[in-house]
Amino acid sequence: MAQRSSHEASMRDHPDVVSLQRQYGGTLGSPQTVAADGIVALAGLWAALSPWVLGFNATEPAMRTHNLILGLVAVGIGLGVTGLFERGGGISWVLVPLGIWLIISTWIVPAAAPTVGMVWSNVVAGALLALAGAGTLGMALLGNRAQ
Repeated sequence: MAQRSSHEASMRDHPDVVSLQRQYGGTLGSPQTVAADGIVALAGLWAALSPWVLGFNATEPAMRTHNLILGLVAVGIGLGVTGLFERGGGISWVLVPLGIWLIISTWIVPAAAPTVGMVWSNVVAGALLALAGAGTLGMALLGNRAQ
């Protein structure tokens, strides 16, 4: 009977895992992807702070809470993807619907009277989130095909 060794190789040392980490690390660690993740973090930070900066925090409590939560989620994704190149690229697709939702939410989330500043703020921040998320996802997919 074959005897099993008590010291088995760790999965993280497996050649396939090492190759995938190198591949995604190179693609998702590129300066373009890191810049896109920075844009995501900044757009999310703006979305979270915009109710107080633009002054609709007291008049539109539903939009205040909405923008705060969505903005903090975007900041978390932007910083998380930046810090975890090998594993974070798979979540970049979430930014596309998140950005689209931020754009259309101004007209869907109950608000007494959306202001021009509120609309422009959500449209610009949402567009940045969607475009940066699509760009990061595209780079990850293209890097995957190139290998």
